[in-house]
Amino acid sequence: MRRTQLSAGILAGVALLIGAGCEMMRFPAQTRLPPPAIPESTDPPARVARVSYVQDSVSFRAGGTEGWAPALLNRPLTDGDELWTQDRTRAELDLGSAAIRLDSHTYFDILDLDDRSAQFKITQGIIGVWLRRLDAGDTFEIDTPNAAITLLRPGNYRIEVHAGEELTSITVLEGLAHVADTTQTFTVFAPQQARVAGADGGVYKIVPPAGPDAFDEFSQTRDRCEEAAQTARYVSPDVIGYYDLDEFGAWQVDPVWGPVWTPRNLPAGWAPFRFGRWLWIEPWGWTWLDDAAWGFAPFHYGRWAFLDGRWRWLPGPRHVRPVYAPALVMFTAGGNRGSRDFLWMGRPEVAWFPLGPGEVYVPPYRCTHGYLTDINITNTTIANPLGLPAVDVVRQKYQNQAVPGAMTAVAGETFAGGGSIGRAALVVPPRTLMLAKVTGTAAPAAPTLFSVSPGVGSTTPRPAEADRDRQVLVWRVPAPAPVPFERAEALRKGQPGRPLDRAILDDLRRAQPSPGLRPVQPAGLSRPGKEDPLMPERRSE
Repeated sequence: MRRTQLSAGILAGVALLIGAGCEMMRFPAQTRLPPPAIPESTDPPARVARVSYVQDSVSFRAGGTEGWAPALLNRPLTDGDELWTQDRTRAELDLGSAAIRLDSHTYFDILDLDDRSAQFKITQGIIGVWLRRLDAGDTFEIDTPNAAITLLRPGNYRIEVHAGEELTSITVLEGLAHVADTTQTFTVFAPQQARVAGADGGVYKIVPPAGPDAFDEFSQTRDRCEEAAQTARYVSPDVIGYYDLDEFGAWQVDPVWGPVWTPRNLPAGWAPFRFGRWLWIEPWGWTWLDDAAWGFAPFHYGRWAFLDGRWRWLPGPRHVRPVYAPALVMFTAGGNRGSRDFLWMGRPEVAWFPLGPGEVYVPPYRCTHGYLTDINITNTTIANPLGLPAVDVVRQKYQNQAVPGAMTAVAGETFAGGGSIGRAALVVPPRTLMLAKVTGTAAPAAPTLFSVSPGVGSTTPRPAEADRDRQVLVWRVPAPAPVPFERAEALRKGQPGRPLDRAILDDLRRAQPSPGLRPVQPAGLSRPGKEDPLMPERRSE
């Protein structure tokens, strides 16, 4: 009963924000809520793919950019992002409901990723997929030069595109896969391997799977670590990166706040959202990238609280599917009256502090009222020791704003340039802290190419253009390619800190070609389903 009342309190706070149009909180115009009649396509995806493991040098190319840069641990990936693994390197992506591992010499591209659809392109190399969950209506597709592969059930899969050959191998260790080329479809059951040959498929053969190799053993080891995570007792299984928390902190149950997690072995002067960097990732805008190996879940879900002299992370409800947030912070301004910049030492800085438990997050991007409710109720702790609405809308007070050391400030060029915050963070004097005014969740800074892809322009290894541009077969036609960064740069400068509306981005994307994709749905081919009528013994010659 008490938790129901408290949940209603937070909803009341959200309703107040909606009804007042954020006027009472004096948020700048870019953080005000949109009018009620907004199509659902306005909302950004509720999930991303996290770079959860990097072995040695892995190369990354952000969607809409031309240069390659080193792949950074904890970076959120979305449509158009690409990875390339060199010799003796590996990488792993965590989607919450799935883990994807890349072996050496693998080119991997995210074609489409949202709440219900996951579609990827591989033109060379080996990937392993552990599909943990597949809800009704969800699709999971992997496209190769020889076949489009749809995974139909949770399980373990391995897809290999053989370098220098027109051959793709699909191994189903557990689960069920639907495979299509330009002339046929068939099903691969477990435990089986299908080998599809020819530039457009055309010939396939079903054989027993080969024994595990070093890459399979690597994947199995990663699976066991995730399955053993005790954190699963406290957070939703869709919270990306939750399994890293066991190794780097401890859980306890607070009598007021419920389960809380406390990190160990923190550097001197540590505070949430201080040791890392800011990236610009559309459609969310400014996004926090933490340096810590465990630094994903506690910065994109839940809230931070300073309890008993220590920073502790409070997750959201365990039995609710969470919504990804780019950075759960509030930015501040100070110095001259009416200034949107945080002024100190006579120059503009950018300053922020973490949101506390129960405090409402109003995104800097346009979204529906349903999304606004979901991103708060699923990501925040409902408990409130006073049993009152979690946000004091009129007084605009935040729990962490007055905590000594909670606020981080940095020079504007460091913020927008993708620089390391920890080494450049400024100590904020108490008087300046007292004068700071909360401005909302939009940082007063326009992005640069280096905030999209730190390290771009370096001598980062990259795949051969012939491998990267190799045509693949697709069953589901994905969204158009991302907008080139330079094409929308002037629009972003006109509204610093606020991402472009999804409608504008979608219009720009429609003009972008999606080269290298060939749809495969010839007449008479069955669509993927839970029970495919084709038997594995069938073979096309």
